[in-house]
Amino acid sequence: MMEMKSKVLFDVFVSDPLSVNKFIYRSWLDGYTEKEAANMREDTRLVGAPRNLILQETEDQYRNFTLLQKALEHPKTLSSHSMFQMDASSRRLLIEGYYDFDEVLMRELIGRKLTSGQRRDLDDASEKLKIRQSSCERQFDNLKRISRLVFSDLKTSALDIIMNEFSLPRELSKKYAWLLFLCFHRVDLSKKRIQFLNTFDLIRLSEIIMNHWGDPLKIYTIELDIKLKEDVRDLKTHLNSQKEISEFYMRLIKTRYQSVNSSPRILPSSSSSISSVGIVDYSSTTPNLQSNQPPISGFVPPMFSQQGTSSNINASNNTNNLQQQQQQQQQQQQQTPIFTSSSAIVVPPNTYPLSNEKLKALESKFRSILKGILAIGSNLSDSKEFRNLFEDIVEKVIDPLKRIDLSIGEADTFFIHLREVFNPEQLNLTLRHRDRVVHNWKSFLEGIRGVVLYIYSSV
Repeated sequence: MMEMKSKVLFDVFVSDPLSVNKFIYRSWLDGYTEKEAANMREDTRLVGAPRNLILQETEDQYRNFTLLQKALEHPKTLSSHSMFQMDASSRRLLIEGYYDFDEVLMRELIGRKLTSGQRRDLDDASEKLKIRQSSCERQFDNLKRISRLVFSDLKTSALDIIMNEFSLPRELSKKYAWLLFLCFHRVDLSKKRIQFLNTFDLIRLSEIIMNHWGDPLKIYTIELDIKLKEDVRDLKTHLNSQKEISEFYMRLIKTRYQSVNSSPRILPSSSSSISSVGIVDYSSTTPNLQSNQPPISGFVPPMFSQQGTSSNINASNNTNNLQQQQQQQQQQQQQTPIFTSSSAIVVPPNTYPLSNEKLKALESKFRSILKGILAIGSNLSDSKEFRNLFEDIVEKVIDPLKRIDLSIGEADTFFIHLREVFNPEQLNLTLRHRDRVVHNWKSFLEGIRGVVLYIYSSV
């Protein structure tokens, strides 16, 4: 028999590692042409270089980026790309740049269906925002691609999916997870009352809601906790069933206010409960804030976070207002006797007292405020109504509190008392799963509180 000889063929491709010029890559991402990018280059190494060579280098880079685009849409394949060899830092630069986004454009996309028709309408957004259409389309496609994968597997952490499937850094993955929460629930951001919210604000607000209302067993889940929705909806029925119940709830809050107004103050034993901007971290001075998920940076009301950027104007204004109020409070405390006796009532630091006039006004409006809060809680179970979350919080919670002329610190104190005095036995409520309901009610209130404090000064 004749021996059959087989041949093995190999394709061999030899090249230098890919070199990425950051400026040219940014220009390509932003939709500029090769000539426009070449004319804008101000690299000191190019002084005196012929323009045709600068243009040639720019064209070479653009050609590489175009060839890499399919791989960038599926970043996991980039490490094994057969045509381009690159080190880890270049690969990271390419991926992070490709999935970066313009906040003003993202503000336009949140809450909308990411359909082909919406993509065709991007020319209007491009003209309005002065962003090249190719850049708008890239960002739209990125958001749609990530959302399709995340929404197809709601049982898995959105953060894990984004980091694993798209190789994005953790911080950028978090931003996408928070934005996708708003996209999944199609939160309506078109209403006039909430037009001041920019993308940074929406990311922070989404973080608050996911932390307190998300499934406690799934970190970075975009679904709301089923048990929390059920318990808050049932509480609406109980608390609204009899006028006397809400009246007694207010009496408990009023008693707490009167204790705060009349009690001698005990200085905190440690300064650890004061945040670096002078705002109290209530999580260290009161019982557990009942967050369903571990906060990203601890729950000091998020406008006090140290992660702000220059775009976070609202957060800066809120912080300044609360700092001024704290200074006034500290002046009042200097005139208040300080006791160290164990029999004195310990008043949490930065718990704001309320004047008799405001307390009386709060008492008269409490039933309608509580009714508004419960309506928002009931809407968690109605996807159509949940879309109006932020507008509802403004109109049903913030507006009534502002009509009473509560400052941001006084509004915060109100929510603390609303949370702390809740006791089903005292309110004569017969609840199944009592402990779970109490936990979920307080988690729900913490979510409302966080949103209210964040936007209070901007409404």
